[in-house]
Amino acid sequence: MKYRHKASRSKVSQAGFTIVELMIATTVFSMVLLVIIYGVISFTRAYYSGINSSSTQDTARNVVNTVAQAIEFSGNIITKSGSVGGGNPAYYFCVGGTTYYYIPGVKFNSTQAVSSTNPGLFAEPGACNPSPNFSDPKGQELLGNAMRVTYMSVRSVPTNSRLYTVSIGLAYGDADLLCNHSIGSGKGSCVSGQPTYTLGPPEDPVVGTDANDVVCKLAAGEQYCAHAGLTTTVSLRVASSELQP
Repeated sequence: MKYRHKASRSKVSQAGFTIVELMIATTVFSMVLLVIIYGVISFTRAYYSGINSSSTQDTARNVVNTVAQAIEFSGNIITKSGSVGGGNPAYYFCVGGTTYYYIPGVKFNSTQAVSSTNPGLFAEPGACNPSPNFSDPKGQELLGNAMRVTYMSVRSVPTNSRLYTVSIGLAYGDADLLCNHSIGSGKGSCVSGQPTYTLGPPEDPVVGTDANDVVCKLAAGEQYCAHAGLTTTVSLRVASSELQP
């Protein structure tokens, strides 16, 4: 009897991924990566937007508080905000022996020297002078870098000569990120046909109704734009103070 011996062949199982499985894994990984990138970008934009907005609001608040306290406790003559005149685009007002000098709509550059063309909002103690000395060591710059005054107003209340209103509008960022918005609208709702903002009478603003109501556009780079507006009413505590025309 002949015996036939069959050689047993061991089957080797080969483990691995198919092309379809690799494509699915790559797609899922790409989607997760995109979500992470979007989250990082959104967080970064929110961070810079918050920092710039907070800084602009703090600056506006500090300016209003400084001027209001000077009015409240000053016995000197108060000069309402008005144009320097003579072809000079600057405006100024005087409170408590300090001259405040600014050019509406001009962005302050802190990397350059404070000057008549780059004043920011410069405060110089001493006599009321529409042409302050920008090299005065006692002078103080009240704005931060890339900020601009969109309006500034120091006015007496018509019904009460002892009451004054102090208003300020500040904007941070380049001009192409700013615009005027229509009445009652919100951020980015710019007036039709206005690619950038324009200024109305800076010494007598009507916030919410005129060209001085500046907002940031909804556009690329909006995280580097901010605006703030504040108004306060203060009462004189020194009877010798008076408003000058």
